[in-house]
Amino acid sequence: MLPCRTLPDGSRYLGKLREFWRDESAATAIEYAILAAGIGGTVAAAVYTLGGIVYEDYYVKVLEAVQSAKPPANP
Repeated sequence: MLPCRTLPDGSRYLGKLREFWRDESAATAIEYAILAAGIGGTVAAAVYTLGGIVYEDYYVKVLEAVQSAKPPANP
């Protein structure tokens, strides 16, 4: 274990350590990151859950309608 004598000016070091511990300026960024991750997870779960339903109900029906449409006759 290192003796306290090797730390740069012990009282200033402890003051800086307390200041760092009490600093809450980055807490907001972390909260926003957690919120964004939660929203992203919710969107991913919704897409995963509803993806097959949307594919079958909408995409396949639209694709069949487009493929079955006859092109206009050329005069």
